[in-house]
Amino acid sequence: PTPRWLRATNHRIIYPTARRLPQSDIDDIIADKHGHKVLLQLLCPFSPRYFTPELLAIIKPRTIETSKRIEPENEGEEATILETQLGLSKKDDLLRRQELLKDGLWKSISTVLEESAADLLNKQFASDVVVEACIGGDDDVLEKTFGNADSVNAVHDAVIGAISSDDGMLESYFGSRAIRRVVLASNGSSGSGAKRFTERLYDEVIKGKAAKLKKTHAGKIIAALVVCGCRGAVVKAELKASGDRDGGLAWAKALVSKK
Repeated sequence: PTPRWLRATNHRIIYPTARRLPQSDIDDIIADKHGHKVLLQLLCPFSPRYFTPELLAIIKPRTIETSKRIEPENEGEEATILETQLGLSKKDDLLRRQELLKDGLWKSISTVLEESAADLLNKQFASDVVVEACIGGDDDVLEKTFGNADSVNAVHDAVIGAISSDDGMLESYFGSRAIRRVVLASNGSSGSGAKRFTERLYDEVIKGKAAKLKKTHAGKIIAALVVCGCRGAVVKAELKASGDRDGGLAWAKALVSKK
């Protein structure tokens, strides 16, 4: 049978389903293998990173083109062919997502992210939600929804604070990969949230430690910083000062190219 979460992410009913999500259980939903996908669908709908082609074929809205022949009222007139598409929502998809986010759902999500950033960063599925929240959602949906960057910056505060209090998080398996993805997203066309996060990550956590961290599991993050546009120049300068002739550029490009 089709899992409940998959039925929930079907385009026709995801929004009513998300509206009914128990606010008190958001912390469990964020970390759940299936439940977190409902939240990801709101932040970055139909993302191939989180949904396989097989799942996308199921959850994407399906349209059926139909035509109906309408006979003329008067003799001698031509019949009219009325063409319609069934399966399309009458309400804009972005508008639906924004309504849900404003209707208390984002407040519940952000509260959990802010209170448990360190724990969530180290969890396989929850870290995906942390990443998309730090980026600000697809096409900066969070900033567009609330009219400012406060909702995203609050998550940044929590994540940067968690990393600052525990440098080991930069080397944790899921945490390091999550942070790296946000940094790489700072080069994207709609990554204003990711850019701000990356700047703070370097300024408040990594500055002066790049050469040391390069030799650890956090090297993936350092490599991402080298090739990003936000703080790439200063990170390369740090690495060059420690003995890397090209500021670690060749090393970083090789490491970033690996999946």
